[in-house]
Amino acid sequence: MTLHRRIALALCLVSASPFAFAQMSDGTIPEAASQKADAAMDEYGKTLRETLMAKIASDGLVAAMAFCSNEAAGIATEIGQKHGVRIGRTSHRARNPANLPDHWKREALERFSLSVAQGKDPATLRYGDMALGRAQIARGIAVDAACLACHGAKESMSPEVVQELAKMYPQDLATGFKAGDLRGLMWVEIDGTPPVPVAPQ
Repeated sequence: MTLHRRIALALCLVSASPFAFAQMSDGTIPEAASQKADAAMDEYGKTLRETLMAKIASDGLVAAMAFCSNEAAGIATEIGQKHGVRIGRTSHRARNPANLPDHWKREALERFSLSVAQGKDPATLRYGDMALGRAQIARGIAVDAACLACHGAKESMSPEVVQELAKMYPQDLATGFKAGDLRGLMWVEIDGTPPVPVAPQ
């Protein structure tokens, strides 16, 4: 694998658009909470990218897969504590059964899936809602061509990657994707957020 392709793969593993985008919200999330979520997601994505690029360049794709399994959650915890949020990634086709979406993330994924079926780019999608004083915000993650090295059809992957996936994730659902598919979402939760009152219609 060339260095260029390794870097592209690292970008794909953590990509989520930092722009604002096909809003799917009831409109009650305060702007300050939205900005806090964006800052946390931007830093989370940047930190994962930089760490993965270094790991892939030095040790290869299989080592980077182990990093995702063992280290990414710790990075999420660190970034979340810094910004005063909870943050992570999940998918409707999860690789790790410990990372399955809860109810609001499933709703976001369902809405994203519907939008993608209507021709929207997954990376342009955003979800936002309020629940009992908690802001819940998510961005879509798209499958890039480079992602197919470990998320595409198994017959097109290297034997080493297939073997490592079977060992690390025996219940893996995150293969068989095509470029442009919805891979999942990056999410943020912010407690203690008073909603913006909605004007009566």
